Amino acid sequence: MILYYNKAFLRLLFAGSGSVFYRRSSIVPGLLLSVLTLIFQAVHDSGAYRFEIPNNWSMGALGASVTFAVVFRTQNGWQRYWEAVAQLHFMYSKMSDCFCQFHAFSVNSIKAYEKKGDNASLEKAEHLWTHIHTVEHSFILLSAFAAHRLSHGDNQRMEQRSKLRVGWAEQVTTRAGLRAQPDLSGASKGPKFDVLADATASIEEARNDWDASFVGKHHLTNEEDQELTNARDRVNFSMYRILRLMSGVAGDLLTPPP
Repeated sequence: MILYYNKAFLRLLFAGSGSVFYRRSSIVPGLLLSVLTLIFQAVHDSGAYRFEIPNNWSMGALGASVTFAVVFRTQNGWQRYWEAVAQLHFMYSKMSDCFCQFHAFSVNSIKAYEKKGDNASLEKAEHLWTHIHTVEHSFILLSAFAAHRLSHGDNQRMEQRSKLRVGWAEQVTTRAGLRAQPDLSGASKGPKFDVLADATASIEEARNDWDASFVGKHHLTNEEDQELTNARDRVNFSMYRILRLMSGVAGDLLTPPP
């Protein structure tokens, strides 16, 4: 799959790599048809031979075909867009359900332990509270990495290359080439995090900023930063971390979730 920024007009107009125009199979027939058109027009204007088109059915059929192709392509693009939006809502809905269930069963167990009042029960209650905050932080990381991956995808990386005015040869590539080439846009660095109290950028500013920071409850620890830096897929790593935390505390829940 060829990747490029489709709003760079001059780049699209003069691009040779990946272009459907600047190819021998396109230029030679195009030039031949242009020459034949000029010859027919010259013969018609000279009066040596005149011909009349009885109706415009052929052009109407061509227009209908082009209209159908454009409308079909547009509808297909919109369907893919709304399908992605639906999957995005589905993802956040499942994440919310997962944390709400874990929080509800954990708090219920904490209250039961606090009613017992012995040291072992209070230690388990404190352990559960710690895990609730850790899991909440992990879900924030998961949401941030998922949003960062969506907002720094392959097409967005090509757009950023165009804005950074890198060489024209580097503004069109394949998906495999994008993975193998050095990261010119900085998308692979991962998101930055600000504590909620320190966040100053508005939502609109963050939306238009390529290096916008995500808001969390606290900064990443050195251990978390090192693990996420070494992770090849930060989203899957965050999901694995949440599952590991939940499985580690499952024995302390008096009523395990289904």
